[in-house]
Amino acid sequence: MGASGTRRGRWSALSFLMVGVVGLFIFAERASAQDQLDAIYPNEMPNYDSPIAFFKKRVADHPKVLSYHLQLAQRYSRKAKETGAEECYALAEQSLKQAMKLAPKDPAVRLSMAGTLAFRHHFADALKLAEEVFAERSEDIEALAAVHDAQMGLGDEVAAKKTLEQLVQRINAPVTGLWVRQAHFAELHGQDDEALKLLKKCVPVALENWGDHRNPAITWYQLRLAHQLLEMGQVEPAVAEFEDAVARLPKYFLAVSGLAEARAVQGRYEEALKLYANTISLCPDPIFFMAAGDIHTKLGQVDQAKAAYATAEKTILESGATPAEYSRELSLFYSERGLQPKKAVELARTDLTFRHDIFGYDALAWALYRDGQFEEAVKASQQALRTGSRNAKLHYHAGMIQHRLGHADAARKHLTHAVTHNPAFSVLDADIARKILKELSK
Repeated sequence: MGASGTRRGRWSALSFLMVGVVGLFIFAERASAQDQLDAIYPNEMPNYDSPIAFFKKRVADHPKVLSYHLQLAQRYSRKAKETGAEECYALAEQSLKQAMKLAPKDPAVRLSMAGTLAFRHHFADALKLAEEVFAERSEDIEALAAVHDAQMGLGDEVAAKKTLEQLVQRINAPVTGLWVRQAHFAELHGQDDEALKLLKKCVPVALENWGDHRNPAITWYQLRLAHQLLEMGQVEPAVAEFEDAVARLPKYFLAVSGLAEARAVQGRYEEALKLYANTISLCPDPIFFMAAGDIHTKLGQVDQAKAAYATAEKTILESGATPAEYSRELSLFYSERGLQPKKAVELARTDLTFRHDIFGYDALAWALYRDGQFEEAVKASQQALRTGSRNAKLHYHAGMIQHRLGHADAARKHLTHAVTHNPAFSVLDADIARKILKELSK
């Protein structure tokens, strides 16, 4: 689950999941000698399965060698991050559990497990492990970064600010992992220009470190920048970044889906649908079916939209994902399309038992709005806006809730911000925002 992130994370523009920030250690992962054999050819993705098969055999032949379990877990995690095969996170977790049986106090094992748990949205467990390691090894930058990531995932911005400040004090070198964390925190607090400035520094440094622009790890930074530009309504430079990324790695699902989103923002809907179809062939994540369904809805293609939405829902329900992984995504799926409002509220509340970040409260606010609980919705919306985020979708939801409560000035303020900050923040909702603003101006 969670290409929407999102999990903002994967990106802010994708549900925001700031995936890409959560779970990435401060220093870039270095490829092993085995991975160096898996050359990246022009327009191709790395060979993920051969290293996995290699280390699976090593584990089978030498089950008590700790490094083989760690290497296998790292290969599973890399495949999950770069192909969207999120079932590989569960496989990575299984490998790390075996590693922890062999060496329960090994810091590398515990930090790897913390990263994997964070990707699966088990942030409290991730935080516990990371804090244990940091308490024992206060000089360990990776442990401090893992603590920060888990705090951000939990929505504890106060604690996360302190750990981020510690990271900044300790690192006196150009480190992309630090910059993306700073950018995420800045964006969360409404400092979009600062976030953009930080992200623009990442690709040149990553390229200098890794030396191959076709590496998905480098392209990830380029895409993170592109989504930031798109979120800020800077469409043309965002499109240029997406197009360049797809030209370099046409089989990287995050690049293709990013360009699909950008084409939809440009109103080039048929192209967007083709790109989403391509994305789905690479990574059949439900968020991409939802996005395609929204475009079909925009075009009045009711049957195609229903089919896409049905596939999205079926994929989530049959995925085997845990409630921590799917509750928010499914809640938003229902709320954004006016489906099963009570179930949407239940799912949003379930999600908040795992994390309390602003996007979780936004999901609850929108579910409550759909369920007609407007007074409760405004309380949740206030929590969603507590950090000062300028995210257009958060302000759109806040504006619509205020509108239903009859608070015209507040509604106008939030809706105006949404359509000004990012005029095409949603294929469907941006038009609704403008329609309500027109009504409010009468």
